[in-house]
Amino acid sequence: NPSQPPQPPQPSQPPAKPARQRPAITPFSTLELLTGAGFTGFEAGLLAIALVSLLGTTLISASFWLVILVGLILAQSRRIIERVDLAIIAGLTLALVLFIAPLRQMIVIPTAGNLLLSVVVIAVIGGLSAIALTALFRLIYKLLSSLF
Repeated sequence: NPSQPPQPPQPSQPPAKPARQRPAITPFSTLELLTGAGFTGFEAGLLAIALVSLLGTTLISASFWLVILVGLILAQSRRIIERVDLAIIAGLTLALVLFIAPLRQMIVIPTAGNLLLSVVVIAVIGGLSAIALTALFRLIYKLLSSLF
């Protein structure tokens, strides 16, 4: 087109490589969040029983318990363990604590006279407590995000 001024020649450069981006992790649905909380609480109860039985109530056992829980939470948040993995890990941990006597020595007063039932009750209460706390904080988050 004669009405446009000529364009100066552009030096030929190879196309720039797009910056390598890490794939975004999709946010958790409410069901996934509550399932993960239940798993974490269940494992927290079982690990507390096992570690207190083996190491006693020391700072080392509390620190070890906390490190294991943080590892479980990080693995869940990065979706390294999810769905079936949660059930497998929970089942294996429960089986270990139920069938290896030194891992459940901490239980002093059995529920209804049954030591094994006490282990399960403590683990389930831990899971339900974690679900309740997670649901509460999720509701507070939803309320605050709708206000601001």
